[in-house]
Amino acid sequence: MTTRCGTNDEAVHAPNLLVDDDPEALADGLLAFLSDRARRAGVGAVNRARMVAEHDLSTQCARMGEAFAQVEAQQ
Repeated sequence: MTTRCGTNDEAVHAPNLLVDDDPEALADGLLAFLSDRARRAGVGAVNRARMVAEHDLSTQCARMGEAFAQVEAQQ
C-alpha cells in the first residue's frame, strides 16, 4: 500500500492499494489490510512472485549487462 504521490503508482502495482495522499485515507487503507488476513496473504504472495520474477540476481545481472552493452555500443 502507498499513497498516490510522486511516482509511487509506477512502482506499486495492483493488487496493492493506492490511496490519496491524505492521513485519513492512509489510515483507512492500513486498517483494511490489518482486518483482512486473507487479503494480506494474497497481496503478499503476488508481490513476492513479482519480485522473484523481476528482481532476482540472474535477471538483474542480465539487465545490467544489457545496459553496459548499450553504453559501450554508443561509444
